[in-house]
Amino acid sequence: MSEMGPEGSAGMKVCPSCAEPVRAAAKVCRYCGYKFESAAPLPAVTDRSAAVAHAPAPTRAGAIMSTIAGVLLIAGSFLPWASVHVITHTVRRSGMDWRAGVFTLILGVLALVVGIAALAKLRLPTFAGIGTIAVGVVAAIIGIFEFARIGTRLDTLRRLVERLGAQRLADRFTTGHVGIGLWGVIAGSVLAIVAGFVLLNAADDTAPVPVTPDVDQRSPVSV
Repeated sequence: MSEMGPEGSAGMKVCPSCAEPVRAAAKVCRYCGYKFESAAPLPAVTDRSAAVAHAPAPTRAGAIMSTIAGVLLIAGSFLPWASVHVITHTVRRSGMDWRAGVFTLILGVLALVVGIAALAKLRLPTFAGIGTIAVGVVAAIIGIFEFARIGTRLDTLRRLVERLGAQRLADRFTTGHVGIGLWGVIAGSVLAIVAGFVLLNAADDTAPVPVTPDVDQRSPVSV
């Protein structure tokens, strides 16, 4: 047998009882059954620790996106979803006027809470990412549905303008458009969906992985 130093070759150590080389992670010598006081740390644990050290980067990105999404949804609920202009008369309606804004407001608060909690480095449950995705999907459904109904909404606003005394000019000079609030809700919903996936992936990356000790399967030989 070739001579080896006290530490042995890379990944190996020498049994103090029988002087045979065994793996550095071994707890029991496979030749003589000698029990080591402590085993060297497994490379997998070190690699996993390094991976966890880099995990906060995607978590922070998801937190920022979730916070911005919450702000967009909350602000968009109060800003105009549709506006109609006739000469000197302007009629605006926000999401709160049509009650759909109440739901987008609640969704925005939920996304904002998740974002702030993640920025504060609080331990988030696994379903936080899934919940943020659900918030974005529901908000997107509301935004798209209201956007599809915007033509009907604008017709209603035109009738309101006519009642203000601009009946003769309404047909010729009436202009209507989608308000900035509805665009904000749609943008916030998309950002919430993206933030949810980022938070979900970050949670998977930081989840602990069980490590199986590398113990020699052969029975120790009794002295």
